[in-house]
Amino acid sequence: MTNKEKLKRAIEQEMNPKEYYKEIINKIEKGEKRKMKNKIEKWAFVPIGLVIIVSGILFFYQNDKKAVLENKPYVDKETNITLNINEVTNKNVGTRSIDAELKRITNHDIAFPLPYKEERINLPKDLEKTDKYILYFRENRESKEYNIIGNYEIVYSNDNDRTINIKYSKDRKPIRDYYFNEEGSKTTTINGIELKIFKYEETYFTEFQWNDYNFDIETTKITEQELSTFLLAMLK
Repeated sequence: MTNKEKLKRAIEQEMNPKEYYKEIINKIEKGEKRKMKNKIEKWAFVPIGLVIIVSGILFFYQNDKKAVLENKPYVDKETNITLNINEVTNKNVGTRSIDAELKRITNHDIAFPLPYKEERINLPKDLEKTDKYILYFRENRESKEYNIIGNYEIVYSNDNDRTINIKYSKDRKPIRDYYFNEEGSKTTTINGIELKIFKYEETYFTEFQWNDYNFDIETTKITEQELSTFLLAMLK
């Protein structure tokens, strides 16, 4: 189980299934209630961790509890740059619904912009696998096709679940199915670029604007030094 899944499960433990069912019903338009009711009755009592897929409409419990983030600075001894790491718990996290489809790119003829020079970024040497994806939206609710590009995604990984996941888009912030209460969080500045870094167990999250793109980066089982080295090389 990944740290992200653990975090969602922690949220799930605080959920009242009856309230969750009622919340979903209220989100659906009146004309769709009868059509969707049977499906929703099943969804409402299925653990959220089993329903976390990108394609289709997902309904998640939103955690409205307020909790101040704890900040734990990390100093890169090689560069003397300080990363302000904002510690996240389940009390700081909520999740949101997504209506989108994630497609893995296997056809190299598909246009796939790369907003940075790949040879310049400093990846851990064991991340030998590279996968590319595009997230698509529907044009409107009536449309059956997911053909509007939401964001691009590159995942560097290995077989031991160590990953660096980079999402980016010129038009909008990349899509997340979760969000943080940022109260008490501190900003990190790298080469003039401001960003906020969040941590949950062995997972780091950050987002920023650079090179005319909006970036959203998530890492798993990457050390603070590796994160610092990666961000410093990317944001030169």
